[in-house]
Formats: sequence, C-alpha cells, structure tokens
Amino acid sequence: MLDDKDVKIRELTAELQKERKRSAALQEQLDMLLKDMEDHSDQLSKNINGIVQSVKELESRKIVFPNVG
Repeated sequence: MLDDKDVKIRELTAELQKERKRSAALQEQLDMLLKDMEDHSDQLSKNINGIVQSVKELESRKIVFPNVG
C-alpha cells in the first residue's frame, strides 16, 4: 500500500515527465523558428548584395556630361 509520500512522489514524477516533454516540444519549435529566421536573413543578404551589384553596375555605365554654362 502506498503512503502519502509515495503518492506525492509519483504525482511529481509524472508532472516532471510532462513538463520535460513540453519543454522538448517548445525547444523544437524554437529551433525551427531560429532556422527559418536564419534562412530569411540569408535570403535578404543575397537580395541586398544583388541590389548593390546592380547599383554599382549602373554607376559604372553612367555617362558624365560636362556642365554647360
């Protein structure tokens, strides 16, 4: 027969296991979110680099007209 201490230990052990599972699920979601953010950041960097290259290319093609005065 279980005494009150054994019952409490079993209840707390079950609660601890439940919270560990919950924590693991939250950690997995956080890891996925961080991965998505990293991927998005990488894509933004590529887009920005492409824009910078385009601007540099346009600037190199620019014809400078002398001032007419």
